[in-house]
Amino acid sequence: MTLLVTTGTTGAALSIDLAGGAFDRFRTLSIRPAAPLIGAVVSDAVRYALASMVVVGLGLALGFRPHGNALGVAAAVLLVVAFSVNLS
Repeated sequence: MTLLVTTGTTGAALSIDLAGGAFDRFRTLSIRPAAPLIGAVVSDAVRYALASMVVVGLGLALGFRPHGNALGVAAAVLLVVAFSVNLS
């Protein structure tokens, strides 16, 4: 649920940047045209991974014990992060 709420900020931030002319200013620079979008997606993926680690860490601190192993928990976190990136 935390990541689903967070994904809305990506679209809103990109919309504000488009309306404010930030991408028009980026076009005058000598960077790849997709670099601002890729940078936003990568930074969001890092933010989603950190949020997932906080949620898993708090769950473990409060007594949640997953039935699988650490690899299964990591795979679940990667799946949630991938879903959130695609949703954003």
